[in-house]
Amino acid sequence: MKSAAGTGETAYADGVAAFQAGDYTHALDAFLRARAAGYKGVQLDYSLGATYYRLGLYASSQREFENLLHARGLAALCHYNLGLIAVARGERTTALREYRTAYADASQPDIKRLAAAEITRLMTSISRPVRWFGYANLSSGYDDNVALMPQSGVVLPSRQGSTLTTVLAGGVGQLTGSYANGIQLSGSYYGTDYQRLSQYNETMLTLGPQYRYASAPWSARMGVSGSNVTLGGAGFETLHSFQLEAKKTLADGNRLAAGYEYQQVSGDRSFDYLTGWQQQVFIEDEITAPGYEATFGYQHEINRRNDLTLGTEFLSASPTRNRLYAQLKLRSTDMLSWEFGVTYEKSLYGKPDILVSGNTTTTIGRSDVFYIGRIGAEYKLAKWWSLKAEYRYLKNSSNVGIYSYQSNRFSISLEYLLF
Repeated sequence: MKSAAGTGETAYADGVAAFQAGDYTHALDAFLRARAAGYKGVQLDYSLGATYYRLGLYASSQREFENLLHARGLAALCHYNLGLIAVARGERTTALREYRTAYADASQPDIKRLAAAEITRLMTSISRPVRWFGYANLSSGYDDNVALMPQSGVVLPSRQGSTLTTVLAGGVGQLTGSYANGIQLSGSYYGTDYQRLSQYNETMLTLGPQYRYASAPWSARMGVSGSNVTLGGAGFETLHSFQLEAKKTLADGNRLAAGYEYQQVSGDRSFDYLTGWQQQVFIEDEITAPGYEATFGYQHEINRRNDLTLGTEFLSASPTRNRLYAQLKLRSTDMLSWEFGVTYEKSLYGKPDILVSGNTTTTIGRSDVFYIGRIGAEYKLAKWWSLKAEYRYLKNSSNVGIYSYQSNRFSISLEYLLF
């Protein structure tokens, strides 16, 4: 019977052979078996780091190399590998720091040469920053209650469901300066097509410039934009917005954000009662940790619209809203993460609704409570490709019965980032 040490040595040798043959999945399994059998040594730790890197498991690879930084004669090589990991993650500043450390600490000419080449390449790349980037998301799913326009009161809720296809695409072009300090032009397109209920198809096209400024620990953004929204293929709203946002980075991965938005709204044709303005202010706490990202926020919103008068009936379209929300992203592996979100919103409408039923007239101040809950998963298929799945539940409870509804939506989407 083989001893545990013998079993570990055999597994390690098997892993080395698999790694050299390019079978990194088999190599990882073998190296982990060797570690479980009690096989120890810097050669195993280094082999695991290299294998994790080949498989794109960068967090695990980083952990292995960081654990070897105090190993005699390996520090420079490990810093070089940590630079490779940072480049793969798109963290150029971190990569440059790791390569410089590798060059300074290396006693081996080969490592100095490799580190110097990477430093030159990165510096050349940094001197020619990315001038634009974009994104595209194609989603398909099912909604069991399509006609949800509760926040504007456009149509009454419907218990009709439909499959749906959604397209979200956009981009940012750098006009002056850099992404952190400069002027950009951004645009986006959003479209939802309901296969069974095309009268609720929606599109939104947005375009506008923004200015960003950063000086640690502060950053800020100011922008204006114009948007055109259609509903069922016809004009719905035209929006003109001004946004202002500031963030401050605190200790331990904590960042506070606050912002303000003013929006001028013009309702098209039969939606003139939506014409008016909307203002929002918000404050957020963003927390970033090795295994998760969390956001907690509060938003206050005020609307002043034309409202809707139909004969002797009156329906307010001017709510004041207080919104609480939280989001959590858990990273299970370098490729798989889970997302959770909850929203609570209380709406009070500016003027009482006047409803007529037969010979009865009812005057009531509308009050709504709105909830959203969602759970999703994201899997990175490749560097710029992601596959996402999500379930979303929403519910609106109102003291005016016609505005109470709930909805379940399931969707799966494919996302691509363009640089």
